[in-house]
Amino acid sequence: MLKFFPVWGSIRLLGSRGKLRLCPAIRHSSEFRSLWWSAFQHPHSQLDQGSTPRRSSSAGGQRGKGLLFSLSTWSNKQAGRSRRVDKTLGIMWSVDGAVQESEVTAKEMLTSNPSGAYTTLRTVEHGTAVFQLDSHLDRLASSLDLIRGKEANGAPVAAVDRTKLNAKVLEVLRGGLQSFGKRHPVIEGSTRPDVRVTLLLVDSVRAADADSDGKSSPQQLPTVLLHATEMPPPASPPVVVEVRGSARSNAEAKDSAWVTDRMGLEAARRADTNEILLEDEDGRLVEGSQTNFFAVIDGAVHTAEEGILKGTVRDVVIKACADIGISIIFEPPKTDSYPTWDGAFITSTSRMVLPIDLLVLPLAELPAERTFPASADALPRQIADAVQRRVRAASTPL
Repeated sequence: MLKFFPVWGSIRLLGSRGKLRLCPAIRHSSEFRSLWWSAFQHPHSQLDQGSTPRRSSSAGGQRGKGLLFSLSTWSNKQAGRSRRVDKTLGIMWSVDGAVQESEVTAKEMLTSNPSGAYTTLRTVEHGTAVFQLDSHLDRLASSLDLIRGKEANGAPVAAVDRTKLNAKVLEVLRGGLQSFGKRHPVIEGSTRPDVRVTLLLVDSVRAADADSDGKSSPQQLPTVLLHATEMPPPASPPVVVEVRGSARSNAEAKDSAWVTDRMGLEAARRADTNEILLEDEDGRLVEGSQTNFFAVIDGAVHTAEEGILKGTVRDVVIKACADIGISIIFEPPKTDSYPTWDGAFITSTSRMVLPIDLLVLPLAELPAERTFPASADALPRQIADAVQRRVRAASTPL
């Protein structure tokens, strides 16, 4: 039986054999390697109290104790970092609609539970509608099918019943938003804030069982975890992005495992960086670690079409560009062509359209930076305005 943990966590103690599994971001972190070495050299050291470590002549289990203590210290530091960055007022979460008060962030919910299909959506119009709701439901179902297919290792897998899945997700979503509103009533004279909701689908059975004919049996519906919090304020300028990291595999599936895998990139970036851009093997910028990426070159918008997770805001950007007569070239821009760009922007549910002020290339042979104009008539800001005009039409009343 699966257990769901609203706790700190970049470390997963999962699996029937009770083995300690460390995500790649942890294994390759310089801070983790330092703690690992300290634990094995000084297994009884109290690393977070600054005491003098004592060497032990014993091995095996004694070293394990020191290692686990160090891992706990490391992970609590990571949880503290995420809270400082992500925490906003009014947090709650639920499992299949059973509401539980909690102080975890959405990121902690995603990394401390088994991985699965997830999405982050937002309300608009003071919490009365959900932006691109149908697109979020379609992406959840598609991601769930892709993840199940990957984990089945080639065995036939029945597609999820989308009608039943949508009904369950909508029930949890509506219940979660109602509970959030009751727990965080609006102060008299103020307007209701919009809410950011993260939904995670977790399978209790990770791959379909095949019958005697080799066909998969129907999959049961996954457990739906929900995290709700007040929408954070828009990013303050300057908006800085870094080129750091390679394009991911299976990007079309919005899998919460990526939230853990990208933590190494997040730890390496400079403090004022808003987003990390990923580069493919051909030297092209395909997407951000949490966003879609667009470059403005000679009056046209360039963006990737394949090998990316197509975000819900991206679809509205394409329509908004048509509204104002801007051409879109579905080809990711070459990283080394950045001096010719007129501007750039990223999109996501929380950011909507966010023009980039500063592009940083810290890993280039000659580390470089590029500043883009911040004028109101710059093309990224025109596109942002056009998208805002489409928000109401792209939203579903609750």
